[in-house]
Amino acid sequence: MATNQELPVFDLSVADFNKVGPRRAHMERYFRALGLWNADLVKMIRDANEKKFCIKLQERDDHEVGHLYFECLVDYGVWYSIVAYGGLSQDDHPWPVPERTKPRKKDYSKGVSRLYKGWILREEYVRESQGESSMAPKSETSAADTATSGPQIQPAVKVETCQESLAVATRFDPALPFASQVKPDPAKNASDNFY
Repeated sequence: MATNQELPVFDLSVADFNKVGPRRAHMERYFRALGLWNADLVKMIRDANEKKFCIKLQERDDHEVGHLYFECLVDYGVWYSIVAYGGLSQDDHPWPVPERTKPRKKDYSKGVSRLYKGWILREEYVRESQGESSMAPKSETSAADTATSGPQIQPAVKVETCQESLAVATRFDPALPFASQVKPDPAKNASDNFY
């Protein structure tokens, strides 16, 4: 593995760290120079960081963040994960640009983070599904314990099934902006500076 003295000089003025492509190209060049670049490992690290930051943002009650912000956040996590994986010092291999230059959470110049928005919708659907399943009747074995003697006659019931997937969007009014329909939890405190 290369040491700090053996690393080539990286001109950060040519890489716009607020853009995903140039930032990731710089990261690849940097970690290749250290002998730490492994595309499969980086993909696993990126996936883990995407999930980690989705959870952190949701805990802070952020229902929507900008694409540039989210991707920068993930890349920041990937950077330090690779540094740690290589057993290197974070002081010797810091994030290349000042944190104050990161994109703002509500910078929608490249749209909202679709990855994070999709994750939120999936998590909401899972929570609702689990809530409904907890209301399901008990198993037959537990029902047998409380059964009464005598004939068990139940009226026939027509069962209808829904062929469409249960979309989370069905609980929202399409005539109103989505953001105005989300009810934030006042007990949680969102912060712009958690990395």
